[in-house]
Amino acid sequence: MLRTVVRTVSTLAACAGWVVALLIQLSLLDRHRPMIITDVHYYYRVLTGVWGGDLGEYPVVGLWPVHLLLGLTRSAGGDEDWFTTAFSVMCAVCSAVFTLWLLWHDPSPWCPAAWFWVLYSGCAGPIILTRLDLFPGLLVAAAAALLFARNRAGRSRGSSGSGGSGSAVQTVAAVLLAVATAAKLWPGVLAAGLVGRWRHLSTWARTAGFLAALAVVAGLVAVASGADRLTSPLDYQTDRGLQVESVSATPLVLAAALGHQDGRWHIGQAPSKSIEITGPWESTMVTVADVGLIVVLVAAAGTALWRLFRGGWTPQRTLSFWAALVMTVIVTDKVLSPQYLVWITPLLAVGLTVSRRPSLRIAALLTVVVALLTTLVFPVNYDGLLADGGPELLPAVLLTVRNVLLLLVTAVCLRWAMARDR
Repeated sequence: MLRTVVRTVSTLAACAGWVVALLIQLSLLDRHRPMIITDVHYYYRVLTGVWGGDLGEYPVVGLWPVHLLLGLTRSAGGDEDWFTTAFSVMCAVCSAVFTLWLLWHDPSPWCPAAWFWVLYSGCAGPIILTRLDLFPGLLVAAAAALLFARNRAGRSRGSSGSGGSGSAVQTVAAVLLAVATAAKLWPGVLAAGLVGRWRHLSTWARTAGFLAALAVVAGLVAVASGADRLTSPLDYQTDRGLQVESVSATPLVLAAALGHQDGRWHIGQAPSKSIEITGPWESTMVTVADVGLIVVLVAAAGTALWRLFRGGWTPQRTLSFWAALVMTVIVTDKVLSPQYLVWITPLLAVGLTVSRRPSLRIAALLTVVVALLTTLVFPVNYDGLLADGGPELLPAVLLTVRNVLLLLVTAVCLRWAMARDR
């Protein structure tokens, strides 16, 4: 009886908390609208021909929600304001549905998974409502959830699943991961977590499902938009410089802020449309970031090879491996935008419904703090980061602390992934 009461109260409180988080997001969106809504305006103006370009930096699949909204906008006779509002509504609805899913599937009466998502949403601010990154993040979370679907009633078993309905559901998870990869590229590295012992049918079902789905989507994109649209996002990423908010840029940003604006470093918008820092040691830090990302990719491939011959695949191990991979990609990449946190947070939320590992809880708690610091940097103090002559000290310090905590979250996720009992 007491458990039911606690569950009911916690569920209602989490729903109310989500509404409060949405109000916070809308308040910050209204206050900093010109800075935050730029991406959504960009989508609309390019696709309607107001601006030149073809959004070639975005994967075609990742733009499907935008094309859907644009079609609805035109059908309803709406304008650009209608489109931007509809975009935020779409993101809010997806967030609400995810919250309800967490409430439904979390076995704890206190609903920690939903509360984590609510707290993150409030601290992350309007970035959730104005960026496309929410959708691949939720697709990855859905893929992770499906890995546990067969044995959700008995999580402790951790069976590798050699066939049957469990293998079929895991194949669907692999298909979702392939769609997420086609939408945003980065989830592709997580395919290494689908590999189990070569003798198990489920290993081949998952990997074949991923590769087949990716091939089908790539074929559709090539036919509809041209083969060059398969590689244009990769070309765009290769040409980008050192984004000011990346972990690799942190020493330079802090040095620029402490250098009394001596002008040795410049922070501004680059041809890539992102805010980058240039100056002494820039090329060195880009190299560090590139090497770091290569190490992550090699480690992912090595882990997949290990699992192929040694076995030991379980949904729990895949979940922790995915979390560690996502965080290492985030901290090693030369590009780190505020919305990149939504790559990891839905995955951690799903993790909280199936695991009570201390490392997972610590990572979730730290991520909420990271989200708050990220919002304090962008959009609250972003003008100070872009000040003429060099960044102001406050946003530089906030960014430094944020990135240090990101490294700490990464370390916690790596510890979780390497633990014997995940």
